[in-house]
Amino acid sequence: MSGSVPQYPSERFRNMTTFQKTTLGAALVAALGAWMFQAHQSSKLSEQNQALQHEQRSITERLSSLEEARDKATHQIAALRNSPQPADRLDTPAKPQPKLGEVAPLPSLGLEEELDRACAEASPGKREAALQHIRKAILPSDIPRALAHLASRAGMSGVDNPLFHQLASQWGESDATAALAWANSLSDASAQKTAFSDILTGWTHVSPEAAASYAAKLPAGDLQDAAVIKIIKEWSFRDARGAASWVSAFPEGELRDKAVEPIIFWGQGQCPAAIADMLNAIGSDELMKKHGETLANVWLSRDAAAARA
Repeated sequence: MSGSVPQYPSERFRNMTTFQKTTLGAALVAALGAWMFQAHQSSKLSEQNQALQHEQRSITERLSSLEEARDKATHQIAALRNSPQPADRLDTPAKPQPKLGEVAPLPSLGLEEELDRACAEASPGKREAALQHIRKAILPSDIPRALAHLASRAGMSGVDNPLFHQLASQWGESDATAALAWANSLSDASAQKTAFSDILTGWTHVSPEAAASYAAKLPAGDLQDAAVIKIIKEWSFRDARGAASWVSAFPEGELRDKAVEPIIFWGQGQCPAAIADMLNAIGSDELMKKHGETLANVWLSRDAAAARA
């Protein structure tokens, strides 16, 4: 055997180089960190498992409670079905109930008082709700009475009230001839103009050609201008092609040029070819210069071949 003397661990550590000591320390730190991380994860998983178990027990208890309530309700329904009904209930006719989404008709008696109460409501939200209820529940035969009463009031309680516009438009849809005759009888020029505009709006919804023909025959002036522009705005929004065809034959003048504006606004995206035909038929250099370039750009983006042709 050689004469070397065995070294104890402490002596071996003292004899290590600085690099070896550093490496050993780093390894120990890494091992300790890994152990601490695993211990933390294990503790966290244990807590999560306990929480899940608690939640599962809670859900099970709630399900059990719901099942008991269901069974109790089932027994109660069965008992009610099997119990005898009082004789007088069989002889009492059931009152008709409005279907879901329907509103019970508003009684004709006291209609004016109902309008006054709605208009006098101080809260804007409640006032709007009350007016809308009247609009939905009023009988068609009572619309003339309601309009006449509103026309006798001033400002937002009268012809400026949204309900006035809505009811006048409804009357124009159902019976434009009678509605226009009533509007023509109004003595106040402002109320007459408003009523005409709203009635023609409703008429345009169901028969735009007839409404436009009526407006074209009105005496020249503010009333005719307002009527034509109102009809064209409604008509071009719904059918720009039809409105463009009608205006193409309209007499030359300032009113025709005003009527062209809403048609181009709504129609250049819907039917650019019809708008181009309208401008050609009118033959106004001023209108073509004002709208031609924009119309061409829109048309090129929609149908380049047709636009170039």
